[in-house]
Amino acid sequence: MADVRNMCDADLDRVADIWHVAWHEAHAGYVPKALVAHRTRAQFADRLKSMLDHTRVSGPLGEPHGFCATDKNQIDQIFVDSTSRSSGVAQALMDDGETRIRAVGFEDGFLYCIAQNARAIRFYEKSGWTRGELVNAPVVAGDGHFNLECLIFRKNLAQNSDI
Repeated sequence: MADVRNMCDADLDRVADIWHVAWHEAHAGYVPKALVAHRTRAQFADRLKSMLDHTRVSGPLGEPHGFCATDKNQIDQIFVDSTSRSSGVAQALMDDGETRIRAVGFEDGFLYCIAQNARAIRFYEKSGWTRGELVNAPVVAGDGHFNLECLIFRKNLAQNSDI
């Protein structure tokens, strides 16, 4: 199983690269072009700086293979480098994210997934998350406000306290 640790400043550049590439792979053609244009590598790097306290990574210092950010009871972001997919890194990050959600007092977690992202949907369902309703998730990017068609996934994390 992959080791998961707190993200630190030395990881920021690599995590920004992972997030930028993987986000564009997962969202291209499914979100408004104006949002795609806003999602630059620099924008991801700026966002990461404010996420240090609630983001964990897997991989060596300065060279992580993936990351997971939580926000209260939400798996907010989870992305893995393409070379580390199917290696157990994503599952280790998900398990860790679920543990962190429980640790701050929540029994139920949720996450959003672009409705067309078949690879992510398979991963979430394999990880025990239940596909819920289709929602319009609000996203603010720069001066733009977007509503993205997303599936909401939910999981009762109290049932999995032995993770």
